[in-house]
Amino acid sequence: MDSAYFGNLAGATDIVFHPGSYFGSPPEQVLEVAIKRLRECVNALRSAGNPVYLRPETMGKIALLGSFEDTLAMSQAIQAYYLAWILHICMPERGLGNE
Repeated sequence: MDSAYFGNLAGATDIVFHPGSYFGSPPEQVLEVAIKRLRECVNALRSAGNPVYLRPETMGKIALLGSFEDTLAMSQAIQAYYLAWILHICMPERGLGNE
């Protein structure tokens, strides 16, 4: 939220962020919590008159929230675009390139 606040003051329109980690919890459960929190953040930003867009980024490691599907779900929930790093999507830890 600090990045969104100060970014807005500096003229930023988009804030790209790493969505988080599973911390040993089931991915579906973590995604549900993340989407709820993202909606709260967007609502707080809009209530404060802050127009920046939050943009979740795809992540490469399987322990991190941020598969392509996670990122798409988060983006749809907050009606924003996402940032898809092709390298992150194709990381060996995600199972691609290990054939």
